[in-house]
Amino acid sequence: MATKPAAQPATLPHWPSIERLEESSQTCACCRTLLGCAQERASDAAGRFNKFEVDQMRTLPLVASTRSSTVRTLAAGEIRNTRIDVKLCLPNLFHYFFSLEITSLETTCPARAVDPPWQDFPTSTEARVDKIREWLQVCDEWHPACRLESQSRMPRRLIDLSSEGHVSARLVQTQAIPSSQTVYTALSYCWGDAHILKTTKATLDRHLKYLPIHEIPLTITDAFAITRRLGLRYVWVDALCIVQDDEDDWNGEVENMHEIFAGSYLTLLASEADSAAGGLFTEQPRDFSGRADYDRTFLHTQLDGGRSLRMHLCPQKRQQSALRKRGWTLQEEMLSRRTVQVSNCELVWHCQCGAIREIETNGKMQEMSQEKSGTVRDAKTAEGNWRSLLENYSGRHLSVPDDRLRALAGLASFFQQLRHDECLLGLWRKSLLEDLMWRRIGNAAERSLQPQPTQMLPSWSPLSCDQSVDFNAWNSNTSYSRPDCVADIVRCCVVWTAQPWLSSIHSSSLVLRGPTRELFLEEVTEIPDCNPPYFNIDEEEVKIDEYPLPWRCAVQWDSEGYRPPRKWKCLLLQRKTVSGFALGGETFLVLEVANEVPSPVYYRRIGIGSLGCHRTAASTGTQRWKFELDEVEEISIV
Repeated sequence: MATKPAAQPATLPHWPSIERLEESSQTCACCRTLLGCAQERASDAAGRFNKFEVDQMRTLPLVASTRSSTVRTLAAGEIRNTRIDVKLCLPNLFHYFFSLEITSLETTCPARAVDPPWQDFPTSTEARVDKIREWLQVCDEWHPACRLESQSRMPRRLIDLSSEGHVSARLVQTQAIPSSQTVYTALSYCWGDAHILKTTKATLDRHLKYLPIHEIPLTITDAFAITRRLGLRYVWVDALCIVQDDEDDWNGEVENMHEIFAGSYLTLLASEADSAAGGLFTEQPRDFSGRADYDRTFLHTQLDGGRSLRMHLCPQKRQQSALRKRGWTLQEEMLSRRTVQVSNCELVWHCQCGAIREIETNGKMQEMSQEKSGTVRDAKTAEGNWRSLLENYSGRHLSVPDDRLRALAGLASFFQQLRHDECLLGLWRKSLLEDLMWRRIGNAAERSLQPQPTQMLPSWSPLSCDQSVDFNAWNSNTSYSRPDCVADIVRCCVVWTAQPWLSSIHSSSLVLRGPTRELFLEEVTEIPDCNPPYFNIDEEEVKIDEYPLPWRCAVQWDSEGYRPPRKWKCLLLQRKTVSGFALGGETFLVLEVANEVPSPVYYRRIGIGSLGCHRTAASTGTQRWKFELDEVEEISIV
């Protein structure tokens, strides 16, 4: 399959269907790869929609576009990269997208024509630490936004690696160190099931004299070695620097977590090790046949004529490392000014101004704006950043379920200062109505092995859902779609027993005033495995033969499980109109009575729904809205 280089995406005269792609795949490696992707999506679509059979899917249209670029390097000469974007078109429904990146290994440098350019990267620990030092020097010199500001509060303790006498490492109280000398690295890692040496009340005095190196797991001692080689004296590791059985010390440092990681010179991310015993580096050959952070990779393939290609699939969802599956590590990574992700496959650098991967062929740090670099420190994008972070956090695991609030304490404190707003269990007072439109997207398998927390959170908080959530499902504001909130916040408050986020919740309340209605909801069985599922509402007539998706109501329950057909109390949050189209939508909460005492009535949120609306008469412009805006009610949600 040949493609032309193009500065802008160009439509390709490609094989028009899966059936034709099957024929070409017999002789073309690229087509074989694309065929596997297309067949996987076709099988998924056939399973979801009874309208299509697998054999029918073979004749559906395929449309491809391409974008190419060339990189010139001293070591490898000219390297060409082509991205092919393909969509499988389902009539009257939607499109399935997938992409393929192809990197040519044929270079203009004869001496390097055989080996892929990424196979010469240093493999020894010393050489890789030298690479980290090189990136640090670039960042120190060229990135003012990454430089440390004067800290208002230091960690209470650091680990001193100065090797005085026979002691190779010991704890020190930072109050005894001049602030100008407290440059330190921080370690973000998974504790796992490994035995970890911890500082406790009983061992604190000993650790202030020396740390028994032979009892410290490999990931932590690797962090010691990297810190020393970078020429730094101090490192912060939570298990050793926090007195684990001292509640006051633990709470104080957790509350200060945003300053601890923001104040580190560099944070080391142990991305591959699933326990503290795994280590940061392993001295073994590394596989660079494909990018390590994608779900599926393809080895480089020898094609006719001796030309070699490396191919890998680029799905929407990136594969998560062990570190990015743990709840506590989110704030550690996001609050740091500079991080380096350490794995056996490669190093990945990320700071406020740039990013670079060890396998990048041009060897230059990619300059980024703060928004593109993913920094959380930009007040202009703070609202969207928080929602993205909470979506990320909701899919992570905690060994201690009651840490669900504590592991967000540092981020909540940081964002409250950044936004000048109050965080109410994951939602924000100034954007509370929009934030209430969160939706569960995960499933029970995510939490099947997790113990349940002892503290119950109010149902309106996304943190009460023990599965992944998102905020963008039915709350998008675009140039052609404008949502209008129609409910009002009467009251919302959270009362803590002691420190916010670190103590138990004494009480909470949310009172909304808005249009309400009882809707009869019956889950649709004609289309299985839809997420969220479709519903028949109020026994409306549905013309299944005329439209592939004739249902206009979708509801996502906050917890999995079938609900039998019945009427539910619903509260309208927003209406949305689409300019230029006879379309609109209503987003509403689904509620159930939470108390047995008849008065006053308290409700519990159990789901969120969306109703598609369209004009019933073009001349009058009326919409088939389900809710009447003048039929309002005050609702208390617990």
